[in-house]
Amino acid sequence: MDWLDQVELRTDPSPIGEVPAGEIVVVENRTDRIFTGIYATRKVCLQVPLLVPFGLLLYLPPVLKIAGRRKMGCNGDACEI
Repeated sequence: MDWLDQVELRTDPSPIGEVPAGEIVVVENRTDRIFTGIYATRKVCLQVPLLVPFGLLLYLPPVLKIAGRRKMGCNGDACEI
């Protein structure tokens, strides 16, 4: 589905440490920004032309609320990256 060759799949150790099973970590090559959870899924969807509509849906507040706004390592008000 990635006919523009935008996504590079890698199994390197995560730059943020231990990642729970089923979670993904996306590192944007241009800016070295790190995305996890729904934000990582959205980033991948926006890079694959066939999945762009789903990536745009992930910007909607109701979808974010259902999927959860938590970020990796957040407990209450404290976050660790």
